[in-house]
Amino acid sequence: MDNQPCWEVMDCGKGPGTPDECVVVNFQLADGFLNGENASRACFYTIGTSCYEDDADMSVPEKLKEYCMQCPFYLNIIQEEGRKSNFFYYLKYIHNRLESEDRLYELPMVQKSLFK
Repeated sequence: MDNQPCWEVMDCGKGPGTPDECVVVNFQLADGFLNGENASRACFYTIGTSCYEDDADMSVPEKLKEYCMQCPFYLNIIQEEGRKSNFFYYLKYIHNRLESEDRLYELPMVQKSLFK
């Protein structure tokens, strides 16, 4: 996939500049994770994506189990990136982009997935 963003691989029509942009397009805290643009290579860890209308009320583990484990994009990322694609590596990456550790708990994905 050569670092392609999810919207290109999945051909969803919800990438940058489209009328109905997905939340991953503008999630800047994930920019650079797995060499992706914003959350384009971490859509599976991002709540509220356009792929699944009902994932807004799910935790990350629920979303992974319900939807992403069958997603060809997710499966390719896991195969290509191995351990680097782990959820805790993602959280560490986000954490390192924040100004202080206290701000980590402001992120809705962390609140829903870890503190539910």
